[in-house]
Amino acid sequence: LAPETANKAFHTSALWVRAETEVRIKGTTIIGAVISCAVAMVSVFVFIRNLLIAVYVVFNVLCVVLTLAFFMFVLCGWTFGAVEAVGIIVFVGFSVDYVVHLAEAYNQSTKLTRKERVQEALGQVAVALLSAGSTTLLAALLLLVADIQVFVRFGYVIIASTLFSLIYTLVMFSALLMVAGPRNPAPSLQGGAAPVAAYIWGAPVEDTGT
Repeated sequence: LAPETANKAFHTSALWVRAETEVRIKGTTIIGAVISCAVAMVSVFVFIRNLLIAVYVVFNVLCVVLTLAFFMFVLCGWTFGAVEAVGIIVFVGFSVDYVVHLAEAYNQSTKLTRKERVQEALGQVAVALLSAGSTTLLAALLLLVADIQVFVRFGYVIIASTLFSLIYTLVMFSALLMVAGPRNPAPSLQGGAAPVAAYIWGAPVEDTGT
């Protein structure tokens, strides 16, 4: 408490505004990340029309985000601030960009086995994903020489997120599809609800001869 001689004096500083902003950002980080993952899963399911692949995509994104958090807070020893909180939320969407291309290529493949579908998908998009990642990494390198430390940290986060996204997409996600991915092509709606349900969940669909 202030002494009586202070009368009605009060302390003012721009740092109070920054502190309040960081407190509120920290409190909504988990909620924002959960909402981002939920929206990503719904979006992937709507466009790819396969619930199993949508679950795999969100699992891949969660792995990227958790690894990114490990990089920032354990390896780099950063404290949890506004930049880190925003980075965790924003890079949920950033991580989806790579894996969703491979998921779509796998989903559109007409090959019969999972291994063949993964090989075809990688043949179609792997080079494009590596090229996109390379341009992002080269652009982020310029942030590392900035004088403002916020930009430097953001550059490290972009580089780490890009590398983790590529590794998890091309290695873990591909292996997951090869082992437990849906095997059947997109069904015709004329066959009723059973083929559609089997397609969504990744179960084999019997050939009706039509």
